Parts: sequence; structure tokens; C-alpha cells
Amino acid sequence: MRKYGPLVLGLLFLSVPVAVADQPQGKVVADTWEMLQLGGYRVGHVHTVTREAAVKDAKVLRTNMQFELTLKRAGAVQKLKLDNGSDETADGKVLGISMRMEQVVQEGTVEEKGLHLKVNGGQIDKYVPWNDDVIGLYRQEQVFKDKKVKAGDKFTFSGYEPSITAVVTVRGKAGEAEEVATLKGKKKLLRVELASDPIAVPKPGSDETFKLQLPKMIVWLDKDWVPVRRQTDMPGLGTIVFQRTDRETATAAVETVPDILANVNIPLNRAIANPTATRGVVFRVTLKDDDDPTTALAQDARQEIKNAKGNSFELHVKAIRSPQKVEKPDAPVKEEYLKSCFFLKCDDPRVKALTESAVGEETEPLKKARRIERWVFENVRNDNQVPFVPADHVARLLKGDCRQHAMLAAAMCRAADVPSRTAVGLVYATDERGKPMMAYHMWTEVWVQGQWLAIDPELGQGSIAATHVKIADHSWYDTHSVTPLLSVARVLDKLSIEVISVNGAR
Repeated sequence: MRKYGPLVLGLLFLSVPVAVADQPQGKVVADTWEMLQLGGYRVGHVHTVTREAAVKDAKVLRTNMQFELTLKRAGAVQKLKLDNGSDETADGKVLGISMRMEQVVQEGTVEEKGLHLKVNGGQIDKYVPWNDDVIGLYRQEQVFKDKKVKAGDKFTFSGYEPSITAVVTVRGKAGEAEEVATLKGKKKLLRVELASDPIAVPKPGSDETFKLQLPKMIVWLDKDWVPVRRQTDMPGLGTIVFQRTDRETATAAVETVPDILANVNIPLNRAIANPTATRGVVFRVTLKDDDDPTTALAQDARQEIKNAKGNSFELHVKAIRSPQKVEKPDAPVKEEYLKSCFFLKCDDPRVKALTESAVGEETEPLKKARRIERWVFENVRNDNQVPFVPADHVARLLKGDCRQHAMLAAAMCRAADVPSRTAVGLVYATDERGKPMMAYHMWTEVWVQGQWLAIDPELGQGSIAATHVKIADHSWYDTHSVTPLLSVARVLDKLSIEVISVNGAR
């Protein structure tokens, strides 16, 4: 059921508000409202409406699902919105899909070659592998009734998940009827568990993939197979509950706004003195419920995994402040790290103008990158309310958190002919009580003298210390989805970290 996919994959980092599309015209076939609860408090709603529509003189069912959730991110209130849609035949065969966001309009038409997907009118134009068994949003809502699901039944269906631009197979298993809390009191309802097949995600720094399991959804059905209540566990948040209700109840004011970062930071066993100047740190990392934990973090010249045992290992991190001697200092880098793309639009006039201002007459690549890092540090105002938008939009806003800092710096480096990418991982920090922790973070890497070197435009120090731990990196080339961040989804709620030793500043 697509009501949970985009949330689970993008919430902590993408947090993208969307522009709600105009309601299509046509006879209403179904119109449902659900109230969202987190920790027992009302935090938002979902509205799903299906209408009959005429497409190329054929009658289709056009479904629009609007999701709205209010949360805090590092103390700043954000209203998250998502608008998904599908066109399908009466038997559920998908003809087209859509997903609308503030800066992104994704539209796809099913053709013989697959799903012909266009983003923002053709900025990205490609084919996505398709399966003719995929059913649309309306049929997904009706699947329980169609199959007349009863205790002990097992069934499958395929759906399209726009946040990762991929078809997923969902497997359902019906349990026994049980008493559950609804908005109209406790009721005995049939319990059904839905779990998608694991999706393949590239391993950090490798051409291989790992399997990522999306969270399950539990659905409770009444005697007419209507989903009265649903719930799914959100990494870092807790359990989100969907309660079927009327419009007035669903859209009532939110009661409490939880902070989505409150539960994802990782506490440490000891503090690190002068963390931005550390030359080396050895961490003990434990990753629970993972078949291959040593592949969950990147390994490169800065960090190395040693002494792995079971689901734990040592991570040795060292600061590399300047280019090291390498075998091929003139080695070329892939073109994707210099090309303009959807999220890193380095040929945008505003990005180019800011780059010229930052770089001036400098010609040496690393010095250009450091000038850009410093410019972003000094000119982009910290603001946790800013959504995750492409770098050219950040260039106009000039505000945001580590995500916006990193993306703008990467785009500006490319505009200055310095190959770049972003890195996502963890950085040493302290909470409001001064307790040490590792917090999720994003920064920038540049290709200089045949090697990748890190800069952090939110810190502006020209390099990074050994207290940055990298999970993965990405060029963002040919993507408009959350795929580059799926390596983070793999470790959320599963990591524990201890500091074993620290090599401080000289």
C-alpha cells in the first residue's frame, strides 16, 4: 500500500513539501479520509479520492492520494505533503502515474518499452522497468475485498513506488481477528500484514548491491474488508497509525508536533575533546539485524573497517586534510561528477554567478573548492525549515541545513570545473544537555590530484576531522528520487557506536 513508502524512504532527509494538484473532474467513485497519529497524538491526515475520467476517449479511474504530516526537524516545524496519483483501467491495469512535489513533477505513461517517466516536463526523460501485473492506487485499496481475504490467506500484488522509481512486490498474510482501538472504540477486526520484497540498493563505494527491507504495514479490516486502521513503524519516529474517519476529524488541528531527529541521534560512551581537530578516532560500531554489517559504511582512504566479529566491527577513521601521494595523481574521474543534473544544476545562471563571486581569480582546484566551502559557510543561513530542494533553488534561497549547504557547494564546485559529489553519514555533536552523540549529516567531496577530499560547508574549515563517519556518497547524476539516501535507511534505528580511542590535534 503506497501510503507508507515515500514516508519511510525520505522523511528524515528529504522532508519535501509538495504543491497539491488541482482536483480532477469526474464522477467520484471513492472518497476516503484517514487521520494520522504518532504517539497517540494527531499529526496529519491522508485523503484519497478516485474519479472516473476520460483519457483518449477511454474511461479510466483516476486516483489522487494527498498526504499531509506536521513534524519538527531540529526544533523547526515542517508540514510535509505528498501528492501521488495513478490512472488505471477498471481491472486495475496502470496506464499512468504521477507524483507532485514543490520542485518536482513526476509523470509516467506505461508504454511497450516500460514506464516512460518524465520529470519537470522532460528535465529527466527515461524508461523504468515495468510489470504488467502492477495495479494502481484504487485497486490497491480494493485488493482485500476483491480477494475476500479471510484468516490464513496469503496473497501478493505489485505496485509502483515513485519515491524510488521502481515496481515493488507486496506480500500479504491474513491472521486472526483481534480487538483493536479505533476512533469509535474497540472493535474486533481481521489483521493483515503487508510486506514488500526487499529492494536492491548499491553498496557504498561498490558496484554490488545490498537488500533493503521496507517496513511492514499492518491493516485491520472490518466485515466488508474496509481498512479501518493501519499502522507502520517509521525508522527514527515510531509507529504511525492511520485511522479511517470523516473529513472534519481527519483535518482537525494537530495536537503535538514530535521532533523527527529526537530519536535518530546515536549516543556515545565518551566525549571527544576538540572534535574538529582530531587526527584519528577508532570507533566500535554495532549494526543489529543486518546480514552483512561491514558493507553498511563506506571504506576509503579516510576510514577502514577492522576486527569484524558478528554484527560488530572497529572503524578506524583518520583526517586527511590535503592531497596524499597516489599512484596516478592525474587519473581522470567519471564525467557524472562534473555534469549538470537535476539536483546539482551547475549550469544554472545563479549557481554560476555565485561561483564566480566565490572563486575569483583562483585557478588551483583545491583552493577553488575551499573558497566555495567558505563562501557557502558565510552566506547560507542555517535554517532547519527549508525543504530538500535542488542546488539551484538553494542558490536563490541561501538558507538551509547541512543538506542544502552540501548540495550547493557540490554544484558550485562543478561550475568551477572541480569534480564533486555529496557524502552522507554521521558527525560528532552534543545534545542540549551536552551529552556526546553522533548525528546524521551531509557534506561535500571534491576530486583533486587523483583522489577524493572532503570539505564541509556547514563548518567552513577547509577539510574535515576524523569525527566524520561516511555511510555513502553519490554523484546525484540521472536521479530525482531518494535513492542516493537509501544507505541511510539501512542503518536507521540499528546503529550503536562507542569511542575506543582518539588521536587528538597536534
